[in-house]
Amino acid sequence: MKLRKQLDRAQEEMKTFKQERDRLQDQLEKLINELEAKERDLQQAKLNQQKGMQQATAQQQQQQQQLAQQSGELVAMKKSLDERARSLQELESKLTKRKSEFDSMEKQLELAMKQQRQQGQQQSQQSASNQAASEKMLTELKKKMESITSNESEKVK
Repeated sequence: MKLRKQLDRAQEEMKTFKQERDRLQDQLEKLINELEAKERDLQQAKLNQQKGMQQATAQQQQQQQQLAQQSGELVAMKKSLDERARSLQELESKLTKRKSEFDSMEKQLELAMKQQRQQGQQQSQQSASNQAASEKMLTELKKKMESITSNESEKVK
């Protein structure tokens, strides 16, 4: 009987161990299922993260390309502005030079016109004095002619 009791107790312990084993087996399966689900979620999250990183990288590359393009355009615009500024400086320099030449020519023209007026006045004064001299000579010649003709007329008489 003692053996029987021990056998019964051993069978009950085995039953208990079997139940415990089944319960632990179920828990293990649940944990394995949870672990597999978490691994799938982790893989999905990694894929999403990679896609997000790829999208972010693609966006970043696109932004870098746009930035590089805009930078190139800015450099070209700056170069164009520099060339235009240089061209404007050259034109201003030419304009200043031409203005200086124009001012010089204007002064020369004023001087030439003044000299021409003075020469015209001198010529008109000379012309007036020449005319006066010519008239005087003409008058003298007339007088001489009259005197000669009157002398001849007297001689003929």
